[in-house]
Amino acid sequence: MYYFGTNRRRNGVRMILSPDFKATWLEVIRVNDRITKMKSEWCGENWCIISVYTPQVGRPWVENKTFWMELDGTLQEVPVTERLLVRRDFNGHIGPTNRGFEEVHGDMG
Repeated sequence: MYYFGTNRRRNGVRMILSPDFKATWLEVIRVNDRITKMKSEWCGENWCIISVYTPQVGRPWVENKTFWMELDGTLQEVPVTERLLVRRDFNGHIGPTNRGFEEVHGDMG
């Protein structure tokens, strides 16, 4: 398991990687407290796996804007010759209830 963050109560990205695939890992890069990138070679192809944790609702506008700009920059750095996988917690909120979204979201919207 890799954990990247400065405050375990807020932010931070964890990646749990199977030891069975350890030989495929090329590098794990901490971009910041909310973005981690892993390079891997699997089945003869190069992969870039990006793990993100979006700022929660109510965080300052500048924090959200900075996050999205850093994510965009990280995505732009991935060569077109690599496969890309983005795993994320985008902290999605749909409002005070889940009315109309019961099949995809709990009742704590």
